[in-house]
Formats: sequence, C-alpha cells, structure tokens
Amino acid sequence: MPITITGASVTGGALITVPNIATDPYFPYVPLLLEPTSTNAQTNNTFLDSSTNNFTITRNGTPTQGSVTPYWPNGQWSNYFSGSGEYLTLAASNTFNFAGDFTIEAWVYPTTINSNNNIISRWQTVGGTSSTLSFIFKFVTGGRPYFAFYSGTTYSATGTTTAVIANQWNHIAVARSGSTVKFFVNGIQDATTLTISGTPSATNTLTIGALSGAGDELITGYMSNLRVVNGTAVYTGNFTPPTTPLTAITNTSLLTCQSNRFIDNSTNAFAITANGSPKVQAFQPFPPNASYTTAAYGGSGYFNGSSDYLLVASNAAFGFETGDFTIECWAYVANTSNQMMFVDIRAAIGSVAPLVYMTSSGVVNYYTGGAVVIAGVGIIANSWNHIAVSRSATSTKLFVNGAQAGSTYTDNNNYIQSSVFIARAADVAGFYLNGYVSNVRIVKGTAVYTANFTPPTAPLTAITNTQLLLNYTNAGIYDAAVQNNVITVGDAQASTTQYKWSPTSMKYDGTGDWLTAIDSPQLQLGTGDFTIDGWVYLSATGVAYGIISKGTASTGWSVNVTSGNKLQFSYTASNLTGATSLASATWYYFAVVRSGSATENLKIYLNGTADATSGGAVTDNFNQTSTLYVGADRVGGSALNGYLQDVRITKGVARTITSSPTSAFPTQ
Repeated sequence: MPITITGASVTGGALITVPNIATDPYFPYVPLLLEPTSTNAQTNNTFLDSSTNNFTITRNGTPTQGSVTPYWPNGQWSNYFSGSGEYLTLAASNTFNFAGDFTIEAWVYPTTINSNNNIISRWQTVGGTSSTLSFIFKFVTGGRPYFAFYSGTTYSATGTTTAVIANQWNHIAVARSGSTVKFFVNGIQDATTLTISGTPSATNTLTIGALSGAGDELITGYMSNLRVVNGTAVYTGNFTPPTTPLTAITNTSLLTCQSNRFIDNSTNAFAITANGSPKVQAFQPFPPNASYTTAAYGGSGYFNGSSDYLLVASNAAFGFETGDFTIECWAYVANTSNQMMFVDIRAAIGSVAPLVYMTSSGVVNYYTGGAVVIAGVGIIANSWNHIAVSRSATSTKLFVNGAQAGSTYTDNNNYIQSSVFIARAADVAGFYLNGYVSNVRIVKGTAVYTANFTPPTAPLTAITNTQLLLNYTNAGIYDAAVQNNVITVGDAQASTTQYKWSPTSMKYDGTGDWLTAIDSPQLQLGTGDFTIDGWVYLSATGVAYGIISKGTASTGWSVNVTSGNKLQFSYTASNLTGATSLASATWYYFAVVRSGSATENLKIYLNGTADATSGGAVTDNFNQTSTLYVGADRVGGSALNGYLQDVRITKGVARTITSSPTSAFPTQ
C-alpha cells in the first residue's frame, strides 16, 4: 500500500500521518542528515569539560563526538536483528497463556522476507512435545502475517492474503475478540480470520525475533514498539496505525523494542535476554516529537577500540581522599568479549584509586588497590547502559542501569590524586573501549546514588561538587537523525564563509578533508529504494571529487563529480553520469534516486531536473559494511574541494524530485 502523508505519497510501505506538514514526512526513513553548527571552523575534535573547572581534555587517537545519545525519547527506538542467530527471550510466565481477548502488535521493517520470519512466539522447547505449544506470530512466504494457536487440545493456524513490504515500516496486529482472531496490516483488516478456543498451558519461554526454543526462523530487519495485551482486543475494525509510541495501556503484558536498552516497559518489567548481538537503534517509525538539540538530548563520544581515548591531567579534584564521591556515565559497547575501560583514575598498577571497567565476559566491575572489590553484573552489548559507582561514608556501591550490582564494599580507602583516563586503562595502552560513551560525570564530596534509582532521562548537569562533566556536545558537524557520530578528518569543518542556507555549511579544502562514519545497519541500503541528496558547491573544477560514498574500490556506491565536471553515481563497477557540466562557485542541488527494480529505476537529478537515467535496472545490493565517507570517494580518495550542506540519505523511500528545495531540509 502507499505511504500516505498530508500532501504527499510514495509507493510502498506503511501509513504515516504527520500533523505538521512542515515536518519531513519521510524522517522515519532518514538514517543520516548532516548539519553544521553555527560556529565557524568548528570540528568534532575538541572536547570540553562542562563543569566549572573547565579542565583541558586531551584527545588521543581519533575519538569523535556527535548526536548519538541515550536520551532520545522513550518509544522512539527499535531493535535490529541481522537474521543470523539474533533474538530476544523472556522467562516462562503464565501471563502469555491467552484465555480470552488479546492483541499482539508491532512496527516491523523487514530488510529481507523469507518463508518464515518470527515476530514473537511461545511455541516449543527443544525436544518438546505438543503440550508445550502456545502461539506463534510470524511472516510466511511473501511477507504474509501468520498466526497459530494451540490450546492444549486444539490447533488452529492461518495466514493473511495481505503482505508487508520489505524496506518499509509496516504496522501489523493480530487481535482476538471472543473466539475470532482478526489480522491487520497497516490498519486495514485482512479478509482472513481465525476461530480459536481454549487456553494454552505452556510453560516455555517467550521469544522475539525467532522461533521459541529452536532459535531459527529468524527475522531480518527492525522491530519497534512490540506490545502484547492480554485481556483486550485493542482493534476490532480498520484503524489509523499509531503515529506516536505505544504505551502500557490496561492489560498490557509486554511492551518492548522501544527503549535505549532491552527492557520491558509494561508493569511486569520482565527481564529480557539478548541472544547473539541484536542492536538497539534510534531508527523508528515515528517522526520525532522535537528536533535534536544538545540541550535536550546531549551527545556522546565514539571510541574505536584500538587507539582512542581522552585524558584529563592529574588534579586534586580527582583525589577523593576519604570523602564521598560519584563516578557515572552511559556506555554503548560494540561487544562484550573484550575488556574495556570506562573511567580509570589510577596513577599506576595497584594504586588506591577508582577504576570502572568491563571484563571480557561483559561484567562491569569496580576495581581499586590492585583488586576487584565489587564484582558486578553483565551488560548487553549494542544497547545503552548506565553505570555508576558511589561512596557514602564508608559504603561504596556499584549501580548498573539503576540497580545495585554486586555487594556493598566497605571502603576506608584514601583515594589519591591522579589523572583521568576515559576509554583506556591508565597504566597500560590497552582496555580500549569500542563504542559510545555519554555524560561522564565525576562528583567529589557527594554520593549521588545510595539506593536503586531510575537512570537519568535527560543530560546530566554540573550539580554541586561536580569536578568533571563530559557532555560531548561540541561537534561542529552532527547528524540531525541522531544515528551517527562522524569524524572530521583533516580540516573538514563548519564554515560561515560560504553557505546555501544561513549561517553555515561544511567546508572541505581538497587536501585530505572528509568525514567518516562507522557502518550501521541503517547505512546499508540493500536492494531497496533510496534517495541520496543534498547541496554541493565546487571551489575548483576539472578535478574528480567524492561527495558521499560507501563500499570498496569494487563494491558499494558513490555520489561524485567527474574530472569533466559531471555529476555521477558510481555503483559496483558501473557508472551513471549526468549530462550537465557543473561550474565552480555555484550551489547545486543533487539527488540520486532508486525506485523499484524495473528498467530505468535509477536517476540522477540536478537542481530538481533529471540529469541521467539508467538504461537498465540497477538492482545491486548495497549492504556493504564498510566506512561511510562524506567529501571523498569509496576508499577515502578524491577529496572534495568545496562545500556541502544538508547531505541526507533516505532509506527505503524514493523521494519525488520535482524542483530544488527552497529552504533547508527540516530536521524533524
């Protein structure tokens, strides 16, 4: 069905209603929107201390900062499943034995549709018998939702005639009212219904993204706002799919795939176990309720796991002596199989000073005086985790996601002054952190946390006694889609010298300047529709320049300018080249659009007019996991000499291009 928005439509996908027509209707499909801040010559390489001390922060390696944040509003997240051993499980509970009315719903964005892709199931245990069967909700061949129910005596199952669409957000729901189960795809009731009776008696686990017990029939793609309501048929007829995050309404048994970590937001608060490496992502089906600002949402630092760290020189502010203190941060680690440092304030091996780190089995520990004094709990990779250690009098506690981890340490130590290392060990060039860190705060003289608490939902501030506060909000170029922290390489920077839309653009001088972003599932364009667009200004012509690229020398894609001054889209080993010659000192709106898989499905637009069309069908799979370059080609060459503004990727949507934009791209 078409995506329907106030004043616009595009083929494929889910119903989205946007009350504000000034808001980009396709923002839920934007994994990258690069914007410069208003400060001239600002890069992403200068880190600031937001405490009153204003300590100098020394950058080592290439850590960067940007808009990736744990504070994006609850509900506006999804979980990504790669289709390779990644799923979630919950312990057995009779809550999911449906005796009467119920509803199961979710937003799904499948990147691949196979013969069996499970959304949620409580179906069987390995080696189980029919008595363990309960229900299953999945896609079958062609992307048709399918529901099966086993009451212990009666088995009933059927699939819809309506199918979901790959590479689009789809709202799906199954609801039982009385003895009748109805299916809904994007708010429209399917003609197929199912009659069921009885109550399951299963005692096995609940699985999200795979078949229970077996761990197969995996889903590939994103799932957001999965809700199970036991006792209510939320939908009994056609409806407009939700345009805001789901909430725990009456009878909600489970509400998940909507937070910055793997949690259940129902009143049951079930523990969720991640199997494999599913990822929490800020890619979701709703337009955000506000534009990104550093004040509202903060930022984070990205560390590469091999050479990146930050250092604050030794100061008496970090000698806690025998007093109270608190050290805290948010962390999103790429894996839990390597030892990683969060904050280390030791002067040397065995120093009586605080150290908070993660073991190679993913357990967060507190270490001092040459020993682990609090053995904490494991954290889940690819999700945000709040970590804090706090001493009150002689009691030191470690908290992970607001809950005390491990036992209380009787702490009579005199903590000596030292430097502060973030994302690396102090005594050895090792224990590098791979991932994101947000809101590192050190407070001397106050135990901020003494009992279990709700992790912060807004950026931390410099409360009384704050000695160090890293908010990571000094980026010169940020992603307004809040999904990438980009590295400004060379002299790539925000600039007020030249711009299409006041007051700044992104400047590149042609000698090793570009931006890079690590790979993420959102930046893998696959075989679906996409739009890559923005504004480019050439300071000189007659030279080949890269604009935005991803892949290798022989794979992937690149939007570039040829040495003959033509706009070009290079893909795999082929090129589609525009007809118009670009002049220097002129702003041009460019767009590359792939729509469908028929002949002439790829087009280049210049200033709103088609400048080149593919002769055949371009169906290349752009799922490369390589680095994204902005201002260079696929391998970091052909550095741009010029300016860029409003560089944007829209995944899964072929935008309709009829003219050049008359204002800056909306960031909401």
